[in-house]
Amino acid sequence: MPRCGFTMQLKQFFDNLGYPYEFVDVLENMEKRDKLSQMTNWPTLPKVFIGGKFYGDTDILDEMVANGDLETLLKATFDGEAPAQS
Repeated sequence: MPRCGFTMQLKQFFDNLGYPYEFVDVLENMEKRDKLSQMTNWPTLPKVFIGGKFYGDTDILDEMVANGDLETLLKATFDGEAPAQS
């Protein structure tokens, strides 16, 4: 379970859209956290990767949710398939 409010917000984005995602707690692993910061040249958490590509953090995803880009990207990433509705 996310311990950071920003990470919790991102979890809600993905839960609401219904696509699968993976949460990795880098607060437990400083080496992994530092490596991700170096790799992305992005100092803040959380870091969001979709289809192996880095997109940013909560501020970036917030904009993508607001303008519909996140759902479009997720549909394209998951072969155009919308998530199953429960």
